[in-house]
Amino acid sequence: MSKNQFHAGNKLNILGGDKENISTNVCFTGNAIALLNNYAATGTTIHLDDWDGYNELRSGSLYYIVTDIKKVAISV
Repeated sequence: MSKNQFHAGNKLNILGGDKENISTNVCFTGNAIALLNNYAATGTTIHLDDWDGYNELRSGSLYYIVTDIKKVAISV
């Protein structure tokens, strides 16, 4: 993904549960960033319920750290 692909005013639409999250309080690890290209390019909303991650307190603020997309279990 080119660093010039997105304008500074753009933000990801991130939902956690039934409410929108402020994208500045959601961080993505390198593995998760690689999976974001399709979401960012199409403007698709990211549902945190579909991703693995954890909460972390940083300088008095709560952040959600996204680590990977959840794998869908396929039953045979």
